[in-house]
Amino acid sequence: PIVDDVFALRIAATVKDIGGWIDNVGTGEKDFNDNDILNVRVKALWNVTDQLTIKGMAISHSADAGGHNIVNQKPFDESLFATAVDRNVGTSVEVDHEIYNLTAIYDLGFAALTSSSSYMESESFYDRESQFGEFAAFNEILTEDTQTQVKSFTQEVRLSSNESDSPFGWTVGVFYADLESRFGLGGLKLGIDGVETLSLDLGSGTDLEESRSFALFADFSYDISDRLTLGLGGRYFEDERNLSDASGLSAPQADFDQFSGRASLAFAVNEETNLYASVAEGFRSGGQSRVDVPPFEEETVKTYEAGFKTFLF
Repeated sequence: PIVDDVFALRIAATVKDIGGWIDNVGTGEKDFNDNDILNVRVKALWNVTDQLTIKGMAISHSADAGGHNIVNQKPFDESLFATAVDRNVGTSVEVDHEIYNLTAIYDLGFAALTSSSSYMESESFYDRESQFGEFAAFNEILTEDTQTQVKSFTQEVRLSSNESDSPFGWTVGVFYADLESRFGLGGLKLGIDGVETLSLDLGSGTDLEESRSFALFADFSYDISDRLTLGLGGRYFEDERNLSDASGLSAPQADFDQFSGRASLAFAVNEETNLYASVAEGFRSGGQSRVDVPPFEEETVKTYEAGFKTFLF
């Protein structure tokens, strides 16, 4: 507490020094896939009034590694690695991300109104990636300076019933998400048995993938009796996806929408045992993998569940 019952702060930090176990036979470096990680989280709680509470959170994460956790040289049980095409190039990996959230909860008496806003930014950089195999005239591939950047913003607003003595409970809300992902590849080298035969400079262009989604959702429960509870819920979802490559070409926009429902029934045998059953639908958007091919389709699932929850001994 900074101010009793009004404002509080929490700070947590984690430092990790993780040892490697893979030897780079090209450079002679031992245990080159070691990893240094720093994670810091700050949380704050502010009781503005008896009705309004505001919560804040910030997370900063960074990881630096000497190389990938990849073994590609026989015998594999000796954990050996070599960079394709050029055995002496670096293999550093850097991954950083930041996450922020601001949540406000207002007590209306009969219900609680909640607003949750989040922002995430992530960046990863791979100095070199290598692959061995049979690729027509080449058996080694080296990709240079791959970089990925992801930014996302989400906003949810929901209203939830607050009357514990009522047999009817409910939650209704709306959700919005805006996601942007960029991927860049600096160059590509092809070789045969450690000898470079072809090099391609791909410049600094990036592929851009965007998703803007929107959802309405509602969940209801009703106590048919002191022991039997019925639950019903639904969610309508829309997603608009776009993809453009480093050359500026764009794929046709891909649009997805779906209504998913859920029903459940729960029976309290006694104070310690509850029987339940539910049937639900799930949905995941499709999207574009390349600008010159049609988008892949969405995925749907129906799930059925039955079971019991109880305290023992």
